[in-house]
Amino acid sequence: MAWYHWIAVYMIIIGGVIFTIIPDKPFWLWGVIALLIISGLIMGVLLPHKEDKYASSNQRTE
Repeated sequence: MAWYHWIAVYMIIIGGVIFTIIPDKPFWLWGVIALLIISGLIMGVLLPHKEDKYASSNQRTE
């Protein structure tokens, strides 16, 4: 995975954790949660995927 896919995953996780932990959310916090999750999904899906050169070199062909 490319570095920006890791950022996308963490954005989704942070948005989910904030959504889960805080019981009474003000309106602006709903916007932050939506921004984190939606931008994380867009980054994960739309940005190009690169082949990880280290993962492919570690796999054995038998």
